[in-house]
Amino acid sequence: MDNCIFCKIARHQSRAWMVHETDASCAFLDVNPMNPYHTRVIPKRHFADIFSIPTEGLQELMGTLKSVVDLYHRQLNLTSCPFCFAAVFGYLKILALHQFNWKE
Repeated sequence: MDNCIFCKIARHQSRAWMVHETDASCAFLDVNPMNPYHTRVIPKRHFADIFSIPTEGLQELMGTLKSVVDLYHRQLNLTSCPFCFAAVFGYLKILALHQFNWKE
C-alpha cells in the first residue's frame, strides 16, 4: 500500500532503525518508545486485518520476534523480557509486540 508508513519502512523508503529483517518481516525500534528497546515487528506484506494473514505469516512474525529477543539477550545481556501482544490492522496495519520491565 503506497501511503502506509509501515509498508514504506518495510521497503526501506522511510527511515527506521532496523533491528532484524527477513524476506517476509522486519523489526525496528519505535520512534516514540514506551520503554527502552520498544521494538515493532511487522510483516513486509500489507494485510487489511488479522484474518488475512496466513498461519505461516504469523509463524514468521513469531520467528522474527524470537530472533529479536535472542539478539537483545545476547548483545544487551537482558535477562527478562515479558511481552504484551497487540494486533491492530486497517489504517495502522501493525502487529505491535510491546515489552515491559526489561531487566539488565
